[in-house]
Amino acid sequence: MKTKIICVGSGKRGIGKTSLSINLIPYLLSQGIKPKLFDFDWENTDKSGLQNFYPEAQKLNIHSARALDEFFEAVDNPAINTILADLPAGSGEEVSCWCDEVYSEASELEMEFILAAVTTNEAGSVQSTLKWGAYLQDQVKYIVCLNELAEKNSTFKYWHYEPKVKEFIDCFSPQIMKMHSIPLDLESELRNQMVTLDQVAKGEINHNFLSKTKNKVRAKIAQRTLFNELDKVSELLISPSSHG
Repeated sequence: MKTKIICVGSGKRGIGKTSLSINLIPYLLSQGIKPKLFDFDWENTDKSGLQNFYPEAQKLNIHSARALDEFFEAVDNPAINTILADLPAGSGEEVSCWCDEVYSEASELEMEFILAAVTTNEAGSVQSTLKWGAYLQDQVKYIVCLNELAEKNSTFKYWHYEPKVKEFIDCFSPQIMKMHSIPLDLESELRNQMVTLDQVAKGEINHNFLSKTKNKVRAKIAQRTLFNELDKVSELLISPSSHG
């Protein structure tokens, strides 16, 4: 069975890249998949890094040879069939170089690369996603996550009306999902306390704001909505034999 490598990336910081990773983990666990976690966002030292929310995630510098060694050790582990990598923010060139190096060293390994590219209703964000495609071409399969952020019920007009998006879709057939906005006060407190939506939804957090019934219900609704969206792209996320 191929090792599935799910890379989550975005063109710039602050548009929900790590939020997708954080919520993708409990989704995979709900499908019987325990992913190996890598936090390649080496320069992110604030409270928004993947390792802040999942301490078991290995923090690695994507530029270092050791990062490549750690990656291949995980690929070689027969107990691991899915790797989730939270990539550094950027338009894809450095990640493309990393992918090229992985491919050159592992051309005969059974690996399937999935890029989950997060974009928003903002022209620069959409262009960054298109640059990922320009750099990575068909080395990966694509999921595009349209993130509302604070713009509830966004029409994502820049995504739908940019002519090059149609070329990208025609060339690479990405699967599309949405990440709906959640209440700003809830989102802010999740970041401040470095806890996940999943933890709040399960009532695992003892906090004067997050443990309120209202917020546990809001967390459950937000998680259920996101899981429904992830179901739409599950064909790329989950191998048929991975269900536990």
